[in-house]
Amino acid sequence: MANYQDLDLAVHSRSVTPVSTVGSEERCSLSSTHHSSTSTNSSSYGRRSRNQSESSLSLLESDNEVEDEQQPFNDNVADSGEEEGRYEQEQAPNDQPADEQGAGQDEERGRQQEEQEDDGQQEVGERENEEHADGHAGRNRQPSHRKLREAMQGGFLNDIDVPLGASRNDILYMALSFAMRNNANNSAFCNLINLINNLFVSPVLPASQYLLDSLLVSDVGVHYYFYCKKCFKSFGELNYKNIKFRDCDICQTQNHISDLRLATFFVVFDLPVQLEIIFQNPETADALCTPAEAIRRSRPGFLSDIYDGSVYREFNASVAHLEERILTMHISVDGSPIASSSSASIWPILGEIHELPPNVRMKNLLLCGLWFGKSHAKMDLFLQPFVCKMRNLSQGFQLQVGPNISDARLYCTGCCVDSGARGSVQGIKTHGGFFSCSWCKIRGCYIDRAVRYPLSNIRPEDRTHAELVELQLALIDGRAARGENAEQMSEGEEEEQQEENIDDPNGPQNVDMFGINSVSPLINMPQFSMVNGFFVESMHCVDMGVVKAQISLWLEEAGKQYYIKGSLEELNRRILALQPPLEFRRMPRTLKECLNFKAREYNNFLWYSYIILKGILPQRYLNTWLLLIQAIFLLSQAEVSLQHINTANTLIINYLASVQMEYGENHMTYNLHILRHLPDHVRRWGPLWASCAYVFEDGNGHLKNLIHTVQCVPHQIVRHWSWDLARNLLHPVVSDKARNYASSIVKPKHHNKISFVTGSCRLVGSPLLINLSEEELFLCEENQQPVENIQLFEKLIYKNCAYVIEKKKCARTCNSVAQLHDKSVVLIRKICYDRDNDRVFLFVSDLNWEPILNLPDGVQMSRDDHCLREIQFVHEELRFIKCTDLKIICFRTKQPHCDLLSVIPNVQNRH
Repeated sequence: MANYQDLDLAVHSRSVTPVSTVGSEERCSLSSTHHSSTSTNSSSYGRRSRNQSESSLSLLESDNEVEDEQQPFNDNVADSGEEEGRYEQEQAPNDQPADEQGAGQDEERGRQQEEQEDDGQQEVGERENEEHADGHAGRNRQPSHRKLREAMQGGFLNDIDVPLGASRNDILYMALSFAMRNNANNSAFCNLINLINNLFVSPVLPASQYLLDSLLVSDVGVHYYFYCKKCFKSFGELNYKNIKFRDCDICQTQNHISDLRLATFFVVFDLPVQLEIIFQNPETADALCTPAEAIRRSRPGFLSDIYDGSVYREFNASVAHLEERILTMHISVDGSPIASSSSASIWPILGEIHELPPNVRMKNLLLCGLWFGKSHAKMDLFLQPFVCKMRNLSQGFQLQVGPNISDARLYCTGCCVDSGARGSVQGIKTHGGFFSCSWCKIRGCYIDRAVRYPLSNIRPEDRTHAELVELQLALIDGRAARGENAEQMSEGEEEEQQEENIDDPNGPQNVDMFGINSVSPLINMPQFSMVNGFFVESMHCVDMGVVKAQISLWLEEAGKQYYIKGSLEELNRRILALQPPLEFRRMPRTLKECLNFKAREYNNFLWYSYIILKGILPQRYLNTWLLLIQAIFLLSQAEVSLQHINTANTLIINYLASVQMEYGENHMTYNLHILRHLPDHVRRWGPLWASCAYVFEDGNGHLKNLIHTVQCVPHQIVRHWSWDLARNLLHPVVSDKARNYASSIVKPKHHNKISFVTGSCRLVGSPLLINLSEEELFLCEENQQPVENIQLFEKLIYKNCAYVIEKKKCARTCNSVAQLHDKSVVLIRKICYDRDNDRVFLFVSDLNWEPILNLPDGVQMSRDDHCLREIQFVHEELRFIKCTDLKIICFRTKQPHCDLLSVIPNVQNRH
């Protein structure tokens, strides 16, 4: 396989016959015939004039469409056929004057009446009906593709003499962008390349799949690790092209190696190859910073990103003496089934660079490894090669960032996994076992044949990195008290042991091991903490965990005071009446489909749940639910203060105590327990959005879309991954026209009609008529704003948030309520643009509101920090504000039972 550096050599090795030249660049003219037959038949085709081609194109753009309505009998009908000919012979000639035609028709009508009286009225009447039917059918039948037929007669199919305005790099870049945007498989991409080549006299791109793979698919940085399909013994990295079979020396099973369709293997990718191509983009290279620079950007007393957390700051202090460029990242390991009808799944290792801004790093994920199979990934087997490569990268490597080449070091400092996979990655019991918490030594209780974690007045002891590593090493050395050596207890054996000890509150559990049941490969990863390095991941813990379980509890526990399924129709009516902001991405669905909700839908439910539950769920249960909403809101803001963390911690403890008292200890699940660790997690890693798994779920979804068949799944992903790297490699050298095309096919729909761009503001749609009131004119004069050349718009996009003027008619979404930097909440009346001064300003009205949540005793919180608010009234007076005063969009719903407002936290960073 050729490397990407062979791109120009591979392309230019093809013989290309130039037809026309534009300026000093080589150009090729398009031909309407195949390149293989053009050389022998080109002399037989005459080139028509350019004016004739332009006249044919003008025919395509004309608006004289043929209507399906009936025309008068004297209209000229251009149809062909025997019926049409007979009809035209029986009608008056169309070239006669209208008066003469009318007179002729009167004479014909009189003659027919005389013939009817002489020869019999019935026979003549039948003949008239037949003639009328034939003429009517001939007149209504229209030829298909009329415009195309006219264009063909006008020379539309002649040779094109318009010069080509793109280079080979541009064509290949746009073809790759098109294929990746539409998730095209290899066959479809080859067909697209062949189509492009057939437009030219001779091929301009590699014409076979082999040449395309040599150009775009590289084996550099891709390593294949094989293992036994029966006992999972590792065979290490093998060159599958030279080895056909490998026998396992443990179970004597013969394993395929060369035939990748039957082989069992996983793939590990080199990260320097991906980093080099990512940082070749000038915008990404300019956005990269050092750990010290990232920390200096932070606001004292606030946490706004990962680099504000204690883990990152401690890491920066430990590497401050190093001269190399330091990069850090956190990874995610999560399984995703490739289809609902298949048991096979993929387990990718995805990485996210910390030293890039959030909006940049979330678009440039690193693919570190890939496991595929019908069984769960064996983490000790899968992670071991990745850890070895990370150890090498932490020692230093050469990295090119833009035009500069320097020494660099890469460290993995965090791991984002759900509770089901965290146990096997960390080396402790899963969430269904005793001592399964990753951050403390709490021992679960068996209640109703399940492990539960009731709240106690004594805070459990926290785990430490040194102790956890020591216990895992003790497991290897056989120093554990129960003498299990290094053998891991299976899930079935653990369940049997738990069943035997239901009646014994203590049971023969080995407290000295505190849930340690295996050795994690991550203990050998430099600068990685086996406790603080694992995220309390909010997507699985809160959205898919607590919120999902709470909805099920309300709808399934019949006979309880909190049972609300009897009011399901009213709940669904309220949900369908909601007008969420565009940033919700997914419109609210009724609770009948709650089991099929996506994680983002559960997250959205958190912010509008009070609106639909008010008056249906008993107030004391609703007040408990409000405590969780407010706590998650405080921890998910764009900037989280230390006061916010302390307040959220108190609210979570009050919420857990209320749940245990109102719902019972049997509902104190593992997800409810790890809510207690959320505030500490924010102290370590910054706001919840900075470390959530939504970006990795999007990455998993993207990888799944690349799979078109269950055969050779890793090869399909590797091919598209290599295409993506090749496209990034081409990005700096292609023209602006090619870049604009690539961006136009991936932008969201609401970005396609942007009229003006000024700074970070984008005005969407066509300008409206100017209609300023006397009050608005006075405000303009007061703020020294000229009114001579002002345009009005309906939508404004500012810092990835869409702001829309208030609409009188009922709409499905509402983006007209916003919170300003001064904490006030306003209703957007008009969005104005001054073209002369390139300035955007708005007319707004203030909303008067009161907080809904009654804080528990001893909890103090600013009035402006409340998430849920009840609107009292809207001020009639207008305010003049700049677009830079806008901070965040709000969710307002006005229903017969209430007019409520919900402030959506950190909506700019929603994925």
